[in-house]
Amino acid sequence: MSSEIVIRPARPEDAKDIAFVHVETWRSTYAGLVNQTYLDQLKYEDREKMWTSILHQYSPKSHVLVAYDKEKKKTVGFISSGPKREFPELKYDGEISAIYILKEFQRQGIGEMLFDASCRELRTAGFQNAMLWILKDNPSIEFYKTMGGKVISEVPCEIAGEKKVELLVGWDTI
Repeated sequence: MSSEIVIRPARPEDAKDIAFVHVETWRSTYAGLVNQTYLDQLKYEDREKMWTSILHQYSPKSHVLVAYDKEKKKTVGFISSGPKREFPELKYDGEISAIYILKEFQRQGIGEMLFDASCRELRTAGFQNAMLWILKDNPSIEFYKTMGGKVISEVPCEIAGEKKVELLVGWDTI
């Protein structure tokens, strides 16, 4: 990695940059997996509103961290984690709800930095374990396996009107 990457808590003024990363990574990661028209219609403004709302809601149990490239002066990735959102029957108490890194910054250790920092935040907030959902055909599954995650189950879902399958990945300890 040539630039200095800093992992820090996201602030409300980061919403626009997080939205950019979110949309761009959806377009690059899900091309060929999700309806292209849907990906083309993703709007930065919509994601910015969403992230502005999220970043204004303080919760000691939830967090959003950004990966900031000091040399390029830009946010290149982010992770969002907190309490599990669904499926109370599952044994996991924490959930990684989003982790995205711009394509040109992937495979440089930034994902590991974000993941490790997020796990520290989850532990500090009292969580014992964690889970996340990933589309079955998403090649990023290998990253999660490398980070110690295990595929627990498959669940049908719908994205952009298309039937898909999501994998539940879990970590028994974080």
